[in-house]
Amino acid sequence: MRGLNEIENILDEGIEGRLLKKIRKEISSFDILKKLNIDGTYLLKDTYDNLSIDHPEIKDKAEKIKNILGEFYIKLKEPSKYFAVIQVDGDNIGEEIGNLTSIDEHRAFSNKILNFSQEVLNIEDKFLSKVIYFGGDEGVIFAPLRDLLNIIEFIHDLFFNIVSSNGKPTLSFGISIAHYSHALQKIIEESRESLKRAKKIDGKYSLGFSLLKRSGETVEVAIKYKFDHIYTIDFMKKIKALYEKDEISKRWWKDLYDDRLSFIGRDQELFKDIFISEVKRYFLRRVDKRINPKPILKDIENFIRVIPIYNGFDIFMGIMEIIEFIYREE
Repeated sequence: MRGLNEIENILDEGIEGRLLKKIRKEISSFDILKKLNIDGTYLLKDTYDNLSIDHPEIKDKAEKIKNILGEFYIKLKEPSKYFAVIQVDGDNIGEEIGNLTSIDEHRAFSNKILNFSQEVLNIEDKFLSKVIYFGGDEGVIFAPLRDLLNIIEFIHDLFFNIVSSNGKPTLSFGISIAHYSHALQKIIEESRESLKRAKKIDGKYSLGFSLLKRSGETVEVAIKYKFDHIYTIDFMKKIKALYEKDEISKRWWKDLYDDRLSFIGRDQELFKDIFISEVKRYFLRRVDKRINPKPILKDIENFIRVIPIYNGFDIFMGIMEIIEFIYREE
């Protein structure tokens, strides 16, 4: 916790002078946050509750700020207390360079990598994010959960539009999701470990997710970015859209998890058929009866068909939990 004098200065000058006065103006986007050079925790009411406990003498100021932040939350959604660290790294770049046969080819490939890394920096203009560093084919980005899937997709598409030709080289991602109070070094280390798990998948071009819950539980998933014509991020966005439109209960996949013993351990040849049948049954129990469920059920079935059979249930459940967590942002 900062020293009391510094806290009071932030309350009187930093927050009062730069944030709260601007909050009282008409705000229509998160652009205001990009212009304010303040610690993001000072946009959370929890911060002032903790300050009031540690320093009762500033309780009135803290309450005043919490009330004004309430005005801010009405105009814009309350900031999430969770965020993501994204590690990005190209796959088999050395092998690709080794296949080049002339100085001109080397120069052209180097320019592609340079252009890619420079374009990634523009991500801060498109999303409320922060590029910590990006050089060549690798980098680290901090991202809010609400834009996480779009940011991953944006970087992926940039790479394949600028660098990759005929599908090579590819790109892999390691993503850790954690509460803002979690030790930052631990979150960064976890994103590296997630990337390592992604890189262990045959052929790479993969995603590694690690969700660090405040309970101490960690949800880990490593999965291919693309299976034939199915893109994992696109599939995740489709499920998330169901929650955003309130077209299905977020409980549906948990029902499936609770009943897992009824089909886990079945003959592998029959497992996926049984699994898909159960997924459809639980999905239809919870989906809004006013929508046509056939398109998304087909997407779910296709996704289950392509994920590995030996740990397909765990992968599916992990992806479902991460999607729901990203949607809830808590």
